[in-house]
Amino acid sequence: MTTDDVIKELTEIYSHKPNRFKHVLGVRDTAIALGKLHGADLEKLELAALLHDITKYYSKDKNIELITENFINHQEIIEQFNEHILHAFSAYIVAKELYGVTDKDVLNSIINHTIGKANMSIYEKIIF
Repeated sequence: MTTDDVIKELTEIYSHKPNRFKHVLGVRDTAIALGKLHGADLEKLELAALLHDITKYYSKDKNIELITENFINHQEIIEQFNEHILHAFSAYIVAKELYGVTDKDVLNSIINHTIGKANMSIYEKIIF
């Protein structure tokens, strides 16, 4: 799936949330600008930026369902993070399963965009 295809889908997904779509495009534009400064792969950054909030408007129950089905440490994740953080974990799953993302830089950037972690890659730092 190309980034143009992703943008087309996001246009539909966020049709009722124009400010979220504007946010996602702003994150993409900023990520690309920062990526140019730091010599990062701009295609990776664009994809991570476009998908980082893909599950932002899933219900708490839907986010928990995806996390429970896909993470061994699901109970720890659910207990440790509030419902506004859970979308980072479910977005990671959706990026992998629905969008076919396999690149670890992209996936790690998505999952760490809300809470960060020690020793983040340049991709994770930019999306964070």
